[in-house]
Amino acid sequence: MKNHLTLALVTISLTAGYAQESKPQKEKIILIGLSYAPTSQTVFYNSYLNGNYQNQSYNSYASTKGTFKVGIPLLYKIQERLSIETGAYYSKRALETIPTEIIDDILGFIGNEKNNYKATYIEIPIGINYFFINKKISLFGALGVNNNVLLSQKNTSTQELYSGNTTIVDVPVNGKSNSYAASIYGGFGLDFNIKKIKIRLEPIYNRFITPYNIKSFGVNNNVYKTKSYYVNYNLNLSVFYTL
Repeated sequence: MKNHLTLALVTISLTAGYAQESKPQKEKIILIGLSYAPTSQTVFYNSYLNGNYQNQSYNSYASTKGTFKVGIPLLYKIQERLSIETGAYYSKRALETIPTEIIDDILGFIGNEKNNYKATYIEIPIGINYFFINKKISLFGALGVNNNVLLSQKNTSTQELYSGNTTIVDVPVNGKSNSYAASIYGGFGLDFNIKKIKIRLEPIYNRFITPYNIKSFGVNNNVYKTKSYYVNYNLNLSVFYTL
């Protein structure tokens, strides 16, 4: 009996030790990364007359070259299929208008003129990722709100004359630019998980819900107002490391 009891205690002790050693390690749930996103964008306008909404229109610019964002994203995993995302990004937005002809009263058409607007922002997203497939290659959906804080802006006019002369001058930004604007974003993406490394490919649609610029003027006792909003299509390329 004593031998059997001793054997049982030894067996329990060995089993407990093995179970403790084989217990899976707690999964790390915080990830930090680097991200770059080339961006395509346009602008839509809401028009008002004497405070009453009139219509909405879109403007396709000749070029949005130089539009991108780069930053440090953070992921916090709260469930097996659910993560919270945030971070800080630096973004640059560029809008170049379609050239218009310059007309001289005497000489007629003498060249073309175009405007180039550039602005920089700090972006802080707050959103969620839901994983439909959560394996070595994961499929997820993203949804959230982006906080856009204006850092700088510049508007230039370029005149290209048929004579060969080119003039570039700074011109005032038309209207009032808001120092803060909110946008909503959504999309789907793929994660490629390699041990502690996560490589992310994520197409995102981002639409401003508060205007980045408001123009207002009066004509014949009528007040006209235009509110401008960005619409962006981003392709986020990110690399994360699990802390």
